[in-house]
Amino acid sequence: MNPVAITRNGATYTGSYGVQGHLLVVTYAGQTKRTQIGDMEAQTLAEIVLGEMIGS
Repeated sequence: MNPVAITRNGATYTGSYGVQGHLLVVTYAGQTKRTQIGDMEAQTLAEIVLGEMIGS
């Protein structure tokens, strides 16, 4: 797994992500979300998914 972090409203949220075939798997605070990887870089997509997971 690789680290992923984003900052929202002065708070930093850190999770991890990995690639399984054509799926990106993001884990944050005990939650896991999977999404299909398209043409986007895995790190960028992981940041977007992490943002969705924290509700921003």
